[in-house]
Amino acid sequence: MKEEHIDIAVLGGGCAGLQLIHQLAKHPLLQHKRVALLSDAVPQQRTWCFWSQHKHPLQGLVSKSWSKVSFRGNGFTKTECILPFQYHYINGESFFNYFEHDFIPQQSNLTQVTAAITSLKSNENGFDIQSAQFKWSAKSVFSSIGTSTHNQHRHALWQHFKGWFLKMDAPVFDDTIATLMDFSIPQNNDVRFIYILPFSAQEALVEATFFSAATYEDASYDRILDQYMAENYPGVNYHIERTEKGQISMNDARFSRFGTEGEVLIGTNAGMVKPTTGYAFHRISKDVKEIARSINDGTELKWNATKGRFRFYDRLLLGILSDTPHLGKVIFSRLFSKVPLQTVLRFLDEETSLWEELKIFIQLPYLPFIKQIFKQALR
Repeated sequence: MKEEHIDIAVLGGGCAGLQLIHQLAKHPLLQHKRVALLSDAVPQQRTWCFWSQHKHPLQGLVSKSWSKVSFRGNGFTKTECILPFQYHYINGESFFNYFEHDFIPQQSNLTQVTAAITSLKSNENGFDIQSAQFKWSAKSVFSSIGTSTHNQHRHALWQHFKGWFLKMDAPVFDDTIATLMDFSIPQNNDVRFIYILPFSAQEALVEATFFSAATYEDASYDRILDQYMAENYPGVNYHIERTEKGQISMNDARFSRFGTEGEVLIGTNAGMVKPTTGYAFHRISKDVKEIARSINDGTELKWNATKGRFRFYDRLLLGILSDTPHLGKVIFSRLFSKVPLQTVLRFLDEETSLWEELKIFIQLPYLPFIKQIFKQALR
């Protein structure tokens, strides 16, 4: 078996791996490094959404943005401008097509190989990587592949969803407003809401989203979506052009920057999924930008996973949603009704000050959080 020598190996061709090679190409010193993208799985081509105050490195792939977002909770609807933030949508198919057909073919120093990695071992010069047909030696390895440890954590929920991309027979949507959470649907002892991204007056993604311990069959999502459309858009016919379905682990794991062989972990493996929201795209973007800068400059690598007091906040909310899911609607309704949406987004980005966070917490029902503090302390 012939061995190939490379400088940088990126394991996994999903959201994190592709964004990392995109960042590596931005640094002149790294454009001469031999890079290999090694992946065997076909990534799930679902929607990517994020909010940001600044242009994203892949801004050209954003097909729709909203500067107003809406929340519907217990007897109220709140719509607010979130500028200087904007809420962005990237189509999954467009994302992967860009890398496959446009970006990767232009990188002369990049080799892409489809192969299942069977072995990764560290050595004094770096790493040995092996598949059934290939063998590589690499100075550095960045990995987003691995086995899910979802069920090994104290608090572990699934954020699972199914969405319909709809074409309506009449103009019923306001395409200037994205609805992040509509809690008007029955909760059934889960956290359940409808998420709506309108692309035009007649086209939208309407998605049923659950936070729960178990996922459900297709029919469960379809029943909720059917009922929601009948109640909110009565008498309007529509066509389901396509669907998307997925699940995201929301857990209180203690992640690491490095794997068992010393490889640098990226994406979900490195804790880039925000535990209480499931958002990851923008967190991954910031992380891989830091990784590329660190390699180029030869400086210490930072880690952008949730930690410190924000990890504590996430653990409390995950505990509440796990033990008393009926309180999810209450807590989110109080948060969005009482706190400016720009502040909520900055809090979810972990960019608020302690004083700002205290002002947020006094708006929330305090008893569930106090109970959860004591419950976790006694474990």
